Amino acid sequence: EPDRKKTKKRLVEQGEDPPQYEFYLDTRKYGSVPHGGFGMGVERLVSWICGLESIKDAIPFPRTMLRYKP
Repeated sequence: EPDRKKTKKRLVEQGEDPPQYEFYLDTRKYGSVPHGGFGMGVERLVSWICGLESIKDAIPFPRTMLRYKP
């Protein structure tokens, strides 16, 4: 929802505390472009198709504590 006021109202209706969502509400301060908000990603698709338990198994070069650069 691009309308900040409507989003705040819905948060209250859902029993949430709007100040905890200020980081998100700030992104709507100046409006946003209409979008669907869907982004599957290749790794998620591969993970789903292969029935993998962890998405990490579908990432060709996963990041770990010892390996954080490609």
